[in-house]
Amino acid sequence: MGTRRTPRDDPRRAGARILDTAEGVIIALRRCTLNQAFTSLVQTAKSHNVAPLSLADALVAIAEGQPTDDLDAEAVRVAAQTWGPMLEGNRANGKRYAPTSSGQHDIAPSTPADHTGRSAPGRDE
Repeated sequence: MGTRRTPRDDPRRAGARILDTAEGVIIALRRCTLNQAFTSLVQTAKSHNVAPLSLADALVAIAEGQPTDDLDAEAVRVAAQTWGPMLEGNRANGKRYAPTSSGQHDIAPSTPADHTGRSAPGRDE
């Protein structure tokens, strides 16, 4: 009997997962659509002459706070220059992912304010 390959064993699937994750990071940062995130990733890669997958890998590593030593140095530089300030801004402002009432995830400030930025009722009045 032959061995059955799973999606995790397939390097093409691993690349697709990195691209999917990078798109998710861009969506969270820019509050854009999936298509806009993909276009942003591909256009940024093209304009800086780096492979989209290398750029996606660098973005995910930076977003996760993982070491980037074994990644394409130019892709890491481009990802840090393009999206790094937004990632650092979210961390500095204390933003975190939080579920919304619909069950979807939203970026929520760590201060007691609603999603419009106004103070929550009963606070700071």
